[in-house]
Formats: sequence, structure tokens, C-alpha cells
Amino acid sequence: MRPPRVPSPARPPTSAEFTATAPAAILFGIVILVTHGFGNSLVPTLLPRIAESFQAGYGVLGLAVAAGLLSYGLGALLGIAILDRVPPRGLLAICLAVCGTGFMAVSRAGSPAMLSLSVVAVGLASPISWSATVHLVGQVVRSSSRGRVLSLASVGAGVGSGVNGVFVRMFARPEEWRWAFVIAGTLALLALVATFLVLRRPVPRPERPERAARRGIAQGGDVWRRIWSVPSGRLVILMSLFAGAGGFTFSSYLSEIALDELMVGPVAAAVPWWLASSVGLAVALPLGTLADRGSPRGVMAVMVLVYAISLGLLAFSWSYPGLLAGAFGFAVLNYPLWGLLGLAAHRGLPSDLAPRAVSGGLVVGAWFAMAGVTTAGWWIDRTGSFRSPVIVLALLSAGVAGWLISEYLKELRPASPGRGG
Repeated sequence: MRPPRVPSPARPPTSAEFTATAPAAILFGIVILVTHGFGNSLVPTLLPRIAESFQAGYGVLGLAVAAGLLSYGLGALLGIAILDRVPPRGLLAICLAVCGTGFMAVSRAGSPAMLSLSVVAVGLASPISWSATVHLVGQVVRSSSRGRVLSLASVGAGVGSGVNGVFVRMFARPEEWRWAFVIAGTLALLALVATFLVLRRPVPRPERPERAARRGIAQGGDVWRRIWSVPSGRLVILMSLFAGAGGFTFSSYLSEIALDELMVGPVAAAVPWWLASSVGLAVALPLGTLADRGSPRGVMAVMVLVYAISLGLLAFSWSYPGLLAGAFGFAVLNYPLWGLLGLAAHRGLPSDLAPRAVSGGLVVGAWFAMAGVTTAGWWIDRTGSFRSPVIVLALLSAGVAGWLISEYLKELRPASPGRGG
């Protein structure tokens, strides 16, 4: 009887095998543009146009968006088990193929139910693509550049928001919104090809925790306890929760505020998305550089504080300039945040736990976002306004900013040996 084969540890890449910062950032930025900028945001951006086609209220279509968030959470939950078994470069390509197919299906949807099925498929693939991206960046990019690459990659979602704003302007007539999803599906195919052009060498899967390898799935609970026991693990989970509930709920109804409540035209409705995209791109590199050189916690504290102030201005004025302020703050918070959480995971957790922490954060973020979007949709149908939820989100953001500042001040104290961060 042959002894069981013990896999040899993965060989770290040599200096010549690292992918340069700029090509890596561009590739992963395009990937996240497709899977998150379009995958998570294109339906909410075009929700008023879709509602006209289907003759449905925001409560019903909010449930369709929430179904995508539910599947996003399920995809994140399954993602790490899939990443354990499928080479990450190929897995990223599969995710792009699923998203492209889902976009094409949305373009042909004839009812909220058909829309929901397509959104669910895209929702399952999107978080897996981010877990694969976080792992790939940790393997193919030098450690001194990971914060910049991850921040720029996550800002791909912000670029998607800008493109979504162009779609709002371009496809203002009945049924024209479907062309936006045809374009998104085509870009998904191009990103799939680019994945193999930029990442020329195979990348190993993440190593499974030793005890998990012996005891299988029953070890999962212990893995999550290990993540939660480390400050960086708690940071990833709790900030993902906040970003889902506090960020995605707001962005899901950004077009609704502009078109239905402030009653602006198509160009004015697109401007907040363009502004958010531009701001996200502008702040990604400096914030990523600051996090590479210092503390992700400190950078996140500033980001959340800016978001809280911007929501306060919107809630107080409930005007178009206030909406632009809200879009500005949302961009500062949301687009670089996910990359900084990936950096915090790589910096403060062992390599076997970092992608698992990111996946766990995506799960709670998606499911709390689902609750926020559904509740806000019900509130809009009941009261006709999103103003009260904005007030709640502003107060929540202020509380989170205070927590992050206190955590950052603790971090500045002399660290005990072995403290993660």
C-alpha cells in the first residue's frame, strides 16, 4: 500500500516572477469593475428605468436587489471552500464568465422574477472573485505594494459607478436600459481574456489550516474563532458589516433620491455617480499608500468620518448639493475600504486565515446590506422618502468613526510582542 502523498509547500515567487504593480492594479481593477461595479450596482443604478419597464414598486424590486445580496453572502460563504479546491486564476476566470452570462440574461429579463434569477447568479460569483483577488494579490504582488494594488482594485467598483452614471444618461428611453447589461457582459469576456494575459504563471491555492485538513469541515468553527481572536480579524468582519449595511443601502437608492425625490433630469441624476467614481479614483492611491506606510485603521477612521459628515449634510439640506456631498463621502468610504480590509487581513492574520477573514466579512456585509436595502425599500414605499434612513446611516457612521479612532489610539500605544495589526 502506497503511503499518502504529502503536498510540498508552495514555493514563494522570486523577484522576477512578481507581477508589476501597474498591470496588476489595472487587471484587478477591471475585474472588480465587472463583478462589483456592474455586478452589485448596475441594477440599483437603473432601478427607476427597470421599474418603468416592469411596472413594479420599489418594495418588489428592492427584494430583487436583496436576493442578489443574499446570494452574494452565500457565494462568500462558499467561496473559501471553492478557493481551497480550484486554482485561483482559473476560478477568477469562471467568476467572470458567470457574471457575463448573468448580465446577458438580465438584458433579456421580462419580469422581476427573471431579473432576480439573473441577479442571484451574478451575486454568487462576485464575492468569490474578490476572495480570489485578495489571495492572488498576496501571491503575485510585492508586499510593499499590496495596499496600493488592493485599493486601486477595489476602486474598480467606483469606476463602475461612473460608467453606470453614463448608462443612466445614455439609456433614458423605455427599454434602452437593457443595452447597459449587454455592454457589461462584453466587458466581462474581455476581462476574462486579460486575466490569462497578465497572470502568466499558475498561482497556488491557499493552504488549509493544519487541523482543518485533519478534521475537515468540523474545524470551521475553530477557524472563525481564530479570526475573531485577532484584532485585524475583528476589524475585517465588523467593518465589512458596516460597509454593507451603511454603504450599500445608501448607494442602492442614490438614483431614487435624484430622480424620484429631488426630481432632477437624467444628466443631473448621473452626476452623483460620476462624482463618486472620480473621487474614488482620486483617493485610492494616496489612501492605499498611507495604509502601506502606516495603519489601515487610522486611514479607515478618516474615511468613515468623512462619510458621516457627508450624510449629515444630505439629511440636513435634502437638496441636490447635499446629494453630491453624500456621493462624495460614499466614494471616500466605500471604494478604497475593501482593499484596505484585504491589506489588514494580510498584515495581521496568518496566510491561511487572511482569505477566510475576507470571505467572512463579505458574508456579513452582504446579508446586512440585504436587510438594509429591503427595509429602506419598504420605508420608501410607505413614506415616499429615503431621508429618515439617511439620518440613521449618518448616526451609525459617526459611531463607527468613534470606535475606529479609539482602536487607532490603542494601536499607537507600545505593542506587546506578537500583537497583530
